Amino acid sequence: MASDKKEMGVDDVSERSVWILPFAQQGHINPLMQLAKVLGSRGQKVTFLLQQNSFQSQAALEVPGVSILGVDDQLPPERSRGSSFRDSVDSMHNMEAPFSSLITKFHHRVSFLIYDAFMSWAPSIASSFDIPSSCFFTSNATACTLGYNVPFLLERGILPFRPDEGTPLPTTKVQGVNGIPDLLPEDYPLCLTFDASHFRYQFMVQIGKTLHGASSIILNTVEELEPEPIAALRAHIPVLALGPLLALSGRPSRLAVNYWTEDDRCLPWLDSQAPGTVLFVSFGSVASLSLLQFQELAMGLEASGQPFLWVVRPDSIDVPLLQALPDGFQDRTKDRGLIITWGPQILILSHPAVGGFLTHGGWNSLIENISTGSVPVICWPHVAEQRLNRFMVSEIWKIGLCLQHNEDGGVSKGEISRVIQDMFHGNKVADLKHASKLVGEHATRAVVEGGSSYRNLEELQHFLCT
Repeated sequence: MASDKKEMGVDDVSERSVWILPFAQQGHINPLMQLAKVLGSRGQKVTFLLQQNSFQSQAALEVPGVSILGVDDQLPPERSRGSSFRDSVDSMHNMEAPFSSLITKFHHRVSFLIYDAFMSWAPSIASSFDIPSSCFFTSNATACTLGYNVPFLLERGILPFRPDEGTPLPTTKVQGVNGIPDLLPEDYPLCLTFDASHFRYQFMVQIGKTLHGASSIILNTVEELEPEPIAALRAHIPVLALGPLLALSGRPSRLAVNYWTEDDRCLPWLDSQAPGTVLFVSFGSVASLSLLQFQELAMGLEASGQPFLWVVRPDSIDVPLLQALPDGFQDRTKDRGLIITWGPQILILSHPAVGGFLTHGGWNSLIENISTGSVPVICWPHVAEQRLNRFMVSEIWKIGLCLQHNEDGGVSKGEISRVIQDMFHGNKVADLKHASKLVGEHATRAVVEGGSSYRNLEELQHFLCT
């Protein structure tokens, strides 16, 4: 636990409250913070447990009804909790003992625990003190339903997909998973495509067990967008779809937690662009490209002729930006392109100049887009469940386009340019815009009084008060 000097928020643990425990990555902290804000705005007292180093860098966090409690994850400051999955997993494991100590000390002040599905040890600790709990799954209902079915896929002998790293993935679709369309193994979450000895595979199997042990599951999605997987889950466990939490929490203009400083100079630049012409390019807080793919992307953006706003995280390339970019790239694109290190994504996606989004396909980025500008997307998946999200975007909701990969798994500059041109000038433009608008309208209706997410929020509040 944090030292006495920096036991942040402990003085505020003076009355019963709902405790919320996120996994140590920005994409997990922010949606749970949005949930905390929603509950706080409705008079619920909330205690939000944030990794100590994250807390120190976010000392200005102030949300009505929400107290922040710092928890020491025992990692040195140089260990990243931003884009390193291994570091975040270590943070999760290291938090178990400090969290247990906090619960032991303050259990009489904890009325309910909402824990990230990645924090697999949390529900048993809460149960040992008779504290009711609910599992928050950061992604969508389709990914959650698939995760819930991992034990069944193991029983059927479908998982693991391959005995060792050198064996190629099967090319036959997996059938018979209730609520899930028939999918190729390559469309499954990346963790499940490793062999059984890989720590990422083992991590995903543990998440499946955690979902099975949950009393209920909270999702940042919209019922009308995923009726089949939600119905399949509800056959086993109560499910509360509260998305988009960003909209339910009052449509803030910025995310609560950023591991990098937002560069607002992009906003006046966007103001100078024509409506619907800018391609926003961002791979989120974790995904990175190889140097070769980074350069292919740069050349593809240049060849497309489309205005672009490109986020390049400081830790996403191994060399300085000017060395990574093709020679002369910035001079040739200076009149229609801007590169920033990190941006206010909500403000960017809602800006009228943005007409398309080239994304890694992380669920937070997709749901932020759906709840703001709801523009068509190009998915270039990297990790986690992003390949599954690509399938949903392109095959289920029809709001996005896919990049064709080479035999070596890469994407060429020509392919990047072609897909960008198709998004803005191809024969599917009208259909993409129409489908994106419909998806956005579903999200808007869900969060107003009487909408599905609004009703589910009232049900959650009932859980919290019983």
